[in-house]
Amino acid sequence: MIETEFLIVGSGPAGVSAAWPLVQAGRDVLMIDAGETMLPPPPIDGGRRREARLGADFETLRAPADWTPMLTTPRALAVLHGAARSNPPRLDGYTVAQSRVSGGLSNLWGANCSAFDAEDMAGWPLSPDDLLPAYRGVAERIGISGARDDLDRFHGEGLALHAPTPLTPTIERLYARYRQGPAPAGLTMGRGRIAVLTKDHDDRQGCNGCGLCVLGCARRSIYSSADELAALRRFTNFRLWPATRMRRLVATGASGPVIGFEGPNGAGQVRCDRLLLAAGTIESTALMAEYAGLLGRRLPIQGNPRTVMAFVLPAAIGSAFPDPSFGLAQLSLRIGVPGQAQYASGAVYGADTQALDLFAQRMPLTRPGAMRLSAALAPALLLVNFFLPGAFSRNTMRLEQGPEGPQTCLDGTVPSETRAAMHGTALAIRRAMRAMGAYYVPGSTLLSPAGADVHPAGTMPMGGGGPLAVTRDCELTAAPGVHVIDGSWLPSLPAKHLTFTIMANALRVGGLLAGA
Repeated sequence: MIETEFLIVGSGPAGVSAAWPLVQAGRDVLMIDAGETMLPPPPIDGGRRREARLGADFETLRAPADWTPMLTTPRALAVLHGAARSNPPRLDGYTVAQSRVSGGLSNLWGANCSAFDAEDMAGWPLSPDDLLPAYRGVAERIGISGARDDLDRFHGEGLALHAPTPLTPTIERLYARYRQGPAPAGLTMGRGRIAVLTKDHDDRQGCNGCGLCVLGCARRSIYSSADELAALRRFTNFRLWPATRMRRLVATGASGPVIGFEGPNGAGQVRCDRLLLAAGTIESTALMAEYAGLLGRRLPIQGNPRTVMAFVLPAAIGSAFPDPSFGLAQLSLRIGVPGQAQYASGAVYGADTQALDLFAQRMPLTRPGAMRLSAALAPALLLVNFFLPGAFSRNTMRLEQGPEGPQTCLDGTVPSETRAAMHGTALAIRRAMRAMGAYYVPGSTLLSPAGADVHPAGTMPMGGGGPLAVTRDCELTAAPGVHVIDGSWLPSLPAKHLTFTIMANALRVGGLLAGA
């Protein structure tokens, strides 16, 4: 049997964030990573970004129509294809995105970074002050760009920020209208707060405005936890086993957790003093549900119901495609959910970095005509997405015994009250955008199916009850020595992107264990 002090399962943002304080404290750390798929190299020709968006075999045109553009790029499809396995999840009304590449879904995330505040963490065993040092530590390590504007407090005050990415002309016009005021009722807007460098940082380069963001960043300006693995491997007390999967938790107790694994050289077992699960909410929950004997038990799984809309700024129709450009969130927004004591948050993107076919295939015109119209409209189009709090989600997961062992089953629905909140918020955004000179594109509202937000969380909540509850330090009450540090531990899910908070908490837990 192999032994180590700390075993981390997963090389995503949570696993890497927890590894740093442990490794720097001189503790013995083994990380096992299921990553086994090589990603295509990012394109470097910004002038061909719309053609590259389609893929060598036009594979993006075969992606599901209700997926976000972020998940339908050639790179994203390669990341998600790596998750194929012999016993895939059984889905009923739920969309799942899982990865089998180093760095996990941080290879294709939107890089949005917002700290949770006291309102977001109401009723938690933690307070914002508990996470503030870790938020600052993560921000300094990965590099976050943003501005001190109307959303500074919403995103998190007191964080080290790089200068924001430049706005494209169309989005600059929209933002200028907002700043001229008066602000549309209920809407607060500011620059995007994203994990993208605008100056060189360590061995990564600042953004050069190539517009290839969603296709993969050759300069590594967009943070991916995979980019930190090389630096971790320089420590002699850190080991990384790629293409290795945790099969099951064998035992816990006084001698420490024991797990079974399978890798390139066969199967075996590892005993550790502490096991840190960072395999992703669905994978980690399935592993622990099997260990706890919870086959057939339905477990709530939270998410952020998501809506996408398109707007056009008439003054920009027929403009040249901007160069430089930027493909991630350029503006952020916060708006109240009508009739609810809740808020929604969202982002504004330029459509110029997307493939023209994404728009042409939805137009009631001949293909040549639709492509010409798309080319004229794209520089003037704005894409807005927004998320509702997890309280509006109604999804469950469970394990069922299948022919090849326990199988994860994911059931999702978007209930009528959630649809009403999505439509009501969309209408409020339409009114606000109209006040700033942007017109809604009829029929462009897309209510994403359950799970398409890719924010699964809350299956093993901190401070909760039952066999899968975790303590303030993310240790499972029923499995001593096992700490859950991915999105599983979140007690609730505000309408903010969760990765930054997951990273901060993982850094906090890693620091606590490093000094234990």
